[in-house]
Amino acid sequence: MNFFIQVALTIGNQTNPIALENMPAQWNLFAFYTVWVTVELVFVYFFYIETKGPTLEEISRIFDGDDAIVAQVDYVDNEKNNQIETEITENDGRKEKV
Repeated sequence: MNFFIQVALTIGNQTNPIALENMPAQWNLFAFYTVWVTVELVFVYFFYIETKGPTLEEISRIFDGDDAIVAQVDYVDNEKNNQIETEITENDGRKEKV
């Protein structure tokens, strides 16, 4: 993908000065780019998936479907481990029988 971005930038760098010299009104080129960026923004806003809130496992299921191979988390074991760590911390690091 980076290759195609570099190609597009190179073509733009070569053609924009020529377009600016040969257009009767230079503002037309800037208006075209403004409209194009607005179209891209609207497309991304409505069609791209939001990835800010979900966990990595949920994002994997969104992109790969329900057959995505993701880790299974046992929340009961996590709560036990957190409780044990909290009790050890409260006892100044001394391990006591829990």
